[in-house]
Amino acid sequence: MTTLQVTLPETASEFIASQVASGEFNTPSEYLAFLVEQARAGTAKQRLDRLLEEGLNSGPTIEFTPEWWRSRKEQLLATLPAERDE
Repeated sequence: MTTLQVTLPETASEFIASQVASGEFNTPSEYLAFLVEQARAGTAKQRLDRLLEEGLNSGPTIEFTPEWWRSRKEQLLATLPAERDE
């Protein structure tokens, strides 16, 4: 664990105290750790959204039919080394 000293406006400090008083969090540190985790998850979601958008814009649309999957499986299996009899 790391100790971090933070200066907050009185209104922010009062709000944190009210969150702890609500019983959902045991300490101000627990509430701030929750906020950091929420921010981290939000950042990960934004990255995923960007990657999905990039994928959607990366080329022509492919319809994933059973025939497409069979063909893809054959292509992938063809790249595997031949099995040896031992």
